Amino acid sequence: MSLHEDDQVRLANLPFRSAQTKLVSKLDEYADHFNKIDRSFDIQSISRSSGFLARSSAVTVGSTNLFSAVHTSLRYVSTRDEPFATFLLPFLGTATFTLNRRRYRFSAGETAVFMPGQARQCETQLAGGTMIKLSRERLAAKAAELAGDHSDSLRFLSSFERPWEFSTAVPIQKHLLSVIRKTVDLIDLVPDNNATLSNRLGIDDLLYRCIVLLTHPELLTP
Repeated sequence: MSLHEDDQVRLANLPFRSAQTKLVSKLDEYADHFNKIDRSFDIQSISRSSGFLARSSAVTVGSTNLFSAVHTSLRYVSTRDEPFATFLLPFLGTATFTLNRRRYRFSAGETAVFMPGQARQCETQLAGGTMIKLSRERLAAKAAELAGDHSDSLRFLSSFERPWEFSTAVPIQKHLLSVIRKTVDLIDLVPDNNATLSNRLGIDDLLYRCIVLLTHPELLTP
């Protein structure tokens, strides 16, 4: 017998700091926590079978913010663009992002989504995922570095000003998504109070490299 949504929220293992999370049943409390990371969303509960329930965790590695959460059905709506991009990697359930009337699917074990910062809407069922907050300019600079020409970042910037949906059906994307998951897992090796070690591990740099290679797999070949 499958677990009830509420039980899945209670029992889900978040990718980092899972043991430190608390169960939240007030939507305003969750929205306040979420909007400290991503400040432009109106969040509404759309669950038909139960009330709202969520667990979440947030961490900073290097200069990069990550937010992970599992929750019952929600609708996120933004009405303004953001100065940063987000990469969203699911570990439970499904969601649909709508941007400029086009839909992008977020499904555990199947897809991941890159959103460049434009106003958008997201509707989820029971869902869990990790959001990585990214600099588009840093992504372009990393792409130029991997291409061997640090001065050529403008050539890559447009790649990170459009949305992407990545799929495990594509072998190279499946591999890179697995590397990103394993990289996020490294966070729990670092004590909460040891930012120096976190910086030395270069977790955020590895995340940037993998996301660049998802959009530019040609950089893997000589």
